[in-house]
Amino acid sequence: GSAAIGSALVVIVLTLTAPSAVGAAITSTPVVAYAIACGVAMATALVLALRGGAHLAASALFAVPSALTLLTRVEASTGVFGPRPILTEPVLWSSAVVAAGIVLVVRVVEGSPVRAIPREGARRLGLAIATLAVAAGGIALVVPAVAVEVRGVRTDTAAFAARFTMEGFETMGGWLALSLALVLLAEWAWNYRPKTTHAAMTVAAATTVALAWSVLRYVPLHTWVPWIPADVQQDYGTEYASIVFSSTQVLWQVAAIAAALASAAVLLLLAAASFGKERSGDVGSEGGTG
Repeated sequence: GSAAIGSALVVIVLTLTAPSAVGAAITSTPVVAYAIACGVAMATALVLALRGGAHLAASALFAVPSALTLLTRVEASTGVFGPRPILTEPVLWSSAVVAAGIVLVVRVVEGSPVRAIPREGARRLGLAIATLAVAAGGIALVVPAVAVEVRGVRTDTAAFAARFTMEGFETMGGWLALSLALVLLAEWAWNYRPKTTHAAMTVAAATTVALAWSVLRYVPLHTWVPWIPADVQQDYGTEYASIVFSSTQVLWQVAAIAAALASAAVLLLLAAASFGKERSGDVGSEGGTG
């Protein structure tokens, strides 16, 4: 609502100050196409939110950009738009993370809270492991995660060099580890009896995120650093300046991922045990009635 009001005020001010320019811009084909696309997207999101829940609308908003980004893989393969300076492997793994996240969120929200888990000890174990995973993921955000080396030449021809580290919150690895741990904690915190198929989906999605983490853990979320001269940073990727990211020990991230996977494994084992117990009960009932 506030964004719409702000946009309307901007249009009104621009119309009053430069009506001819605004008229030409509004009637241009790209602007009209973008307006139609935004209208369709918002209408679809509202329908999903009203009929399926906010989690479905949010999932769609994340899935669409990811699907569009996958087109860069097609572009890189065909060369239809020339060379693309995009790392396709991280793009593919990031899209896999989005898909896994959607599965996990929908899995938690749409799970069936039939009754309390019959094996309280197993539930407490899974909850404890997930809590440890969240704690490790939180620590991972505030410890060094990536080593950075910058070399360049300033506009006055003076050489510049710097070495420093980025914290976990500045990298994809730190947030992936914490996010996975939080999702598993949410699963255990909600006292329901999981179905085997749903638990298997959780384990598969968690494993996908863990594999993606192994590829994306050293990818930084930004390259701009305030204390590095701007004339050096604007030349990254040229013969005048370079920035190189190298791996460091990320033991807290490893601990968070490992604990989250262990928690997911306990969930699957508990679901399988509950399913086996139900099957045994059904067979016994059938035998008794015969």
